[in-house]
Amino acid sequence: FGTLNGARAVYDKMIELKIATPQTILNYGGMLEENRYFEESFRAYEKGIALFSWPHVGEIWFRYLANFIARYQGDKVFRARELFEQALQEAPADLCKRFYLLLEKFEEDHGDPRRALSALDRFCAVAPTGELMDAYLLYITKAEEFFG
Repeated sequence: FGTLNGARAVYDKMIELKIATPQTILNYGGMLEENRYFEESFRAYEKGIALFSWPHVGEIWFRYLANFIARYQGDKVFRARELFEQALQEAPADLCKRFYLLLEKFEEDHGDPRRALSALDRFCAVAPTGELMDAYLLYITKAEEFFG
């Protein structure tokens, strides 16, 4: 008791018994990251994603994506894109804004400006009515920034 391996065993058992909460998954992933077990933390997030549905899985997806980008930056662009697509595939329209904005920033920093605009275009297509104007203004601003 009191060791990293002991804590990992407890978290894994909670996940196996399906008594973990989304916060438990976030704590587990954070503990693994603090101890530099990055791949294991990503696996913990993936297990959590398999356990929960939207909206409960949203924060797990966001942390997973943000940490994946921070860890690999531009090294695993295709894998990052796959993860974004998986997250956005089932995300409700009212909860996907921050995912599209994170995708746009990722593509802007590590990918292709056209893909960044595509992410904003997809967001504009699903944005709630109250956010449409801001979505289109952001799209126009970024298009002007990228292409003049």
